[in-house]
Amino acid sequence: MPGTFKCVINYNQACCLHRLGLVPSSIDMMKEALIALEDEVLKQDSEDGITESYRQNDMASSFITSYEICEKLHRQRVLCKLSLQICAILSQANSHDLALDLASKAD
Repeated sequence: MPGTFKCVINYNQACCLHRLGLVPSSIDMMKEALIALEDEVLKQDSEDGITESYRQNDMASSFITSYEICEKLHRQRVLCKLSLQICAILSQANSHDLALDLASKAD
């Protein structure tokens, strides 16, 4: 399963756990979602060399560039949602300093 999908599934599970009041379990699931997203970003960075060989063809190049932009935007959207939700959960768990630190480090 692609890392982005795994990240979204873990994120959704974390939101359900949070809604049920299982804050520590929700935080753990959010951490797993972040790990899955980081793995996907590292994997994508390693595949950039493969993509570069396809850029020789102009038609393929425009398709690949559009696809890459969509992928990066999707990852950024997931990362933003994840960061916001983690900050909210940490704040609810009275870890305000940690939540503030995480929020200030978010891109």
